[in-house]
Amino acid sequence: MKNIEKLYSYFTSKTKEISAAAEQAILSHHGIIGEHREQIINIFLKEFLPGKYSIGTGQFMGIEFQRDYESNQSDIIVWDSFDYPKVHIQGSSSLFFAESVKMVIEVKSNFNAQEFADIQNKSRNLKRFVPTFHPSIKDEIWRLDNKIARAVKGKMEMTMMSSAPPIAMAAFCYKGGEKFSLTDINTPAEIEDDLPDVVLFLEAGKMMAKTYEILPEGKVKGTLKLFNLKANSLIGFTGWITSLLAERDTLTTSPFQFHEYITDVFKNRTIETLDFPVLRPAAGIEIIN
Repeated sequence: MKNIEKLYSYFTSKTKEISAAAEQAILSHHGIIGEHREQIINIFLKEFLPGKYSIGTGQFMGIEFQRDYESNQSDIIVWDSFDYPKVHIQGSSSLFFAESVKMVIEVKSNFNAQEFADIQNKSRNLKRFVPTFHPSIKDEIWRLDNKIARAVKGKMEMTMMSSAPPIAMAAFCYKGGEKFSLTDINTPAEIEDDLPDVVLFLEAGKMMAKTYEILPEGKVKGTLKLFNLKANSLIGFTGWITSLLAERDTLTTSPFQFHEYITDVFKNRTIETLDFPVLRPAAGIEIIN
């Protein structure tokens, strides 16, 4: 068996393992089942994500005007424990700083209209929190390289982003979503704020994700895509969230680009698309002046 086949086989087995473990909650109480299934994803992420990212649960806060807002209690918070601290509150819950939070993940046992509305509400709330932006060494090198290219080759100068990338959001749905379609979304203008960056429907084998493209005139085009990944839904979701984390990495070392290993997962798997207006700078997209 080739190594790439071993990689795909690992995630196929992990999908079965996660689904089986989700059904093994000892008690039938809704809250206990939810916590049990959150822990399953928690363990999976700890096994796979780079060591600089830690997994927690709780709330987070921003500075200045954001101090007046309280974030939702997040099921899973992926945060940078290498460069930032946290404040332990009680039990397993902590208070995090917006600059350290790279992604929040909502875990849903069953995807339905009520849970979809909850995901949308939490996505809107998340947009209130914008990490403070301080140009990193990587940003300064990019800026200097850009100016040299403009001076030597006469290329158009790109404007460095003046704000940090927004905190990414993902949703992991164990069941449901088989009949979900992008036609269920009535207002494309609200996609940017109302929807997570990526949603996995594990049992259905589907995944919905936002994509961004910079157009020749300098504008950014947003497109919502629905993929039918079948047995490769977990590896596709994992590749997507690691890509989102890499876009938010401020280190000078090259971030791990796992999605580049699994490009075949998404080949010819897009079953629907829906364009939406982009309201703020997207992570990994430079803005043309």
